[in-house]
Amino acid sequence: MKYKHKINRKIRVFVEHELFQYKTHKKLLRNLEESMFPKITPTLSFAGGGGNASSTTENAAIRLATNHRIEYLKNSIDAIETVLGRSDDIVKELIKLVYFDNRFTVTAASYEVHCGKTMAYELIND
Repeated sequence: MKYKHKINRKIRVFVEHELFQYKTHKKLLRNLEESMFPKITPTLSFAGGGGNASSTTENAAIRLATNHRIEYLKNSIDAIETVLGRSDDIVKELIKLVYFDNRFTVTAASYEVHCGKTMAYELIND
């Protein structure tokens, strides 16, 4: 059966990769953000005046704001959560079983959520 919409294969592979990596990305983002914050109480230093950030907290904030890996992870996580927020419960459960938990194929997950195999593939591919 042909689906109503066909996504470019490269895009589908990329999206599936991001879904499989969702839990890992959340952990990595949390670890990166925690590692960038200092473990000491910051103190401000107003000496110097060269326009540079002079406190440990400011330096950590600048590193967080300019770190491309963190920005990529945030964008990926936000995109997935936005789509899931607009999805119905069956789609959320299918994605959880197939991609997040990585325990089932789409066919096996369709039995778990009590929908047909064709419907499960249509829901996943939409």
